Amino acid sequence: MNSNRGGPRALSLWLAVALAGALLAHPVRAQTPAAPAAVADPVVLPKPDCGAKPEHPGRGASDTRQRQWRTEANAYLECFKKHAIDQRARAQQYQDAANALIDDYNAAVKEMQAAAAAAAQ
Repeated sequence: MNSNRGGPRALSLWLAVALAGALLAHPVRAQTPAAPAAVADPVVLPKPDCGAKPEHPGRGASDTRQRQWRTEANAYLECFKKHAIDQRARAQQYQDAANALIDDYNAAVKEMQAAAAAAAQ
């Protein structure tokens, strides 16, 4: 038997294993969104700069004016669509970066769990 069973090395090893087990027992999953942390400043997204909304000319307007309005309205709506697509792409970049960080975290957790298990044996 080891006469140094309760020594400082055993205590340090036990603490390392307990801490690693407590901290690393549940790795974060990329598919499971975590509860958002308290954010000091809310995110303010830029508004689309699409100009003034075209006003419908009414039923009595000439065909030329109604065609012009349709052209202006379509351009206005396309501007909004482009803005939404750009925002979605930006959000996807942040999501991809967050998932990569979570993957790195999970890899570190596995390495630390393996090291703690090896040290315990």
